Amino acid sequence: MKSKFIYLIPVAIAALILSKTNSEMILLKSVDKINLGTLLMTFPVILALTERFNEIFVVSKSNTKEDTIFKTSIASFCVGIVLAIAGFRILETFMEIPLEVHSLQKGIFKFIDTVLTAVVIAGGTDGWHQLVGILQDITKNKREEFKQVKIDD
Repeated sequence: MKSKFIYLIPVAIAALILSKTNSEMILLKSVDKINLGTLLMTFPVILALTERFNEIFVVSKSNTKEDTIFKTSIASFCVGIVLAIAGFRILETFMEIPLEVHSLQKGIFKFIDTVLTAVVIAGGTDGWHQLVGILQDITKNKREEFKQVKIDD
């Protein structure tokens, strides 16, 4: 019973911090400021390079399947952290931090963005392929709907 209440500690800390500071931290970028081309072109390349890195340096030195999965996940996460620290971050593509916010808030945002980017990169290309598959299905359905409307006219 005591262990379930441990999850309330971060909520209480966040409530305390937000009550003492300006909580408006993140603004969504306008559509004309978002450069999706960079994200959509570089992200698959980074994921593929990370998988090749794992094949060359990690997989060949592992013994069991569980050991391989663990080591490749850790290696991919480390590569993701390095890339995020170098400046490739996912959230910064879509959001911006106002200039007047507290430096602690800027640091927290960059930390979360760095860890999130590293986790996404560590997840590998499977999630990316699923996202692309969903987009392909949506566009295929829209094309079929458009063809049906054209035929009915």
